[in-house]
Amino acid sequence: MERGHIHRPGEHHHWIFAFLAGGYVFYLHDRSVHARFDALDKRIDEIRKRLAIEY
Repeated sequence: MERGHIHRPGEHHHWIFAFLAGGYVFYLHDRSVHARFDALDKRIDEIRKRLAIEY
């Protein structure tokens, strides 16, 4: 950095967009992971019900 250089708010706006984009990707990934676990829980519940009916 040069001496006497003044940072203006608009100079580092790309970091803000990168942070927001990263947060959105994390949000989508988190939703997909939770959806998979919910589907797995439903399958386990169905299997338990079937086993309970058989015995």
